[in-house]
Amino acid sequence: MNWERPIKSGILIALLLLGFKSAAGGPEVTATEMVRRYDRLLRGDTNQWVVEMAVKTARWERSYRMASWTAGERKTLIRVLAPKKSEGQGFLKLEYSLWMYLPTVERTVMIPPSMMLQEFLGSDFSYDDVVKAGRAVDDYTHRLLREETLDRTRTWVIELRPKPEAPVVYGK
Repeated sequence: MNWERPIKSGILIALLLLGFKSAAGGPEVTATEMVRRYDRLLRGDTNQWVVEMAVKTARWERSYRMASWTAGERKTLIRVLAPKKSEGQGFLKLEYSLWMYLPTVERTVMIPPSMMLQEFLGSDFSYDDVVKAGRAVDDYTHRLLREETLDRTRTWVIELRPKPEAPVVYGK
């Protein structure tokens, strides 16, 4: 799957909302500051959402419905609501530890840091993506590629490239 388009699209949408130049015509904001503001907007102090995720592989298809609650950068709870087979499965991130609850066996298992880049529920997303452990501000370098107009709105296209030591799976 080509991840460049979804990542760019997400950043473009967020940038539409932020207004990166002061109304008084002040100096342009750097690409890194734009990403920092986007990250802050995406996370907020607390966050709650319900999402559906469709996973399609060569052998099977499944749709998941999940609820999530976050508090800051270090606390996330995700609960699988559907399908019935996975209902009640949960993921809890506290600080830098991630725990998975498996209701079918009534067990809680710690997911070690070495597995944070593994597939989440068979999808192309990693556990790190889902619990937002990685940070676009810290893990990538940022370069403003160009300014565009999208639906008559001024937007910016920013390229993020992982730093050599960053534990990320995306190349750009």
